[in-house]
Amino acid sequence: MSETLAKASVTEPAASEKPAPALKLNFLSHGTLDSRDLAFARKFYEEFLGFDVVQTSPISLLIKLGGNHTIAVVYSKQVGEMNLLNHNGIDVRTKEEVEEFYDFWYNFDSWRTFEYLDEDVPDDNEGRDHKRHIEKKNANARRKRKTEDTARLRKLVDDCLGFDERIKKFRKAASADKNKKRLEKEAAAKRDSPDRREVTGLSGNMDQHDRLSLGRKAALEIGRIHIEAAWD
Repeated sequence: MSETLAKASVTEPAASEKPAPALKLNFLSHGTLDSRDLAFARKFYEEFLGFDVVQTSPISLLIKLGGNHTIAVVYSKQVGEMNLLNHNGIDVRTKEEVEEFYDFWYNFDSWRTFEYLDEDVPDDNEGRDHKRHIEKKNANARRKRKTEDTARLRKLVDDCLGFDERIKKFRKAASADKNKKRLEKEAAAKRDSPDRREVTGLSGNMDQHDRLSLGRKAALEIGRIHIEAAWD
C-alpha cells in the first residue's frame, strides 16, 4: 500500500496543471448510508456514538459530528454488507476510549435475527408436525447465519485493529514503559547490593584525611612490592 501511495504522489500533477472541473461546486456536503431500522439506527447514533441526529423525512435521518459534513441515513429493505474499504472514520482521543470502542464491537450482539431469509414459511393449514419441522429448520438456519454474522464482524474488528496506527503507537509506548521500569528495577537492585553497600558505607564514614592516609599507605605498599621484586 505504501509503494502505491508513493507512486501516486510522484505522478500527482501540480495544482496549476490540473484541468478545470466541469462543475463549479462549493464543498462536499454529505454522504449516504442505508439502514433497515431507522429507529434503532437513531438510537445507536445518538446514545452510543453521540452524533447530532435530525429526522429529515419518514424514511431518512441526517447525522453529523464535529463539523459541517453530514451523512444521510436512508431506510432500505435490502441492505447489503459494507465492504471494509467502504467505511466511515470516527476519531477518539485516548487509549481507554480506543480500547472501549474495539471491545464493544468485538463483543457486539447484533439485533439481526434473519427471519427475512427463511426459505420456508409455515402454513396454518399444514399439519402440526410439519409446522414444527419447518420452524425447527428455520431456527437452525437463523442460528447458523447469526454465528457467521458474528464471525464476520469480529474479523472486521481484527482487520481494523491491524490497520489502526493508534493501536501500534499504544503498544510501542507500553513496551517502552515496560523496558524503562525493568531498567530502573535493575539499577535499584545494583544500588542495594551488599557489596556496593559495604563499599559505599566504608567511603562514606571516611573523612578527607583518612582517605589521603589510606592512599599513601597503598602507594607505599605498592612501592615496597616493586623494590622487593627488583632485588629478587
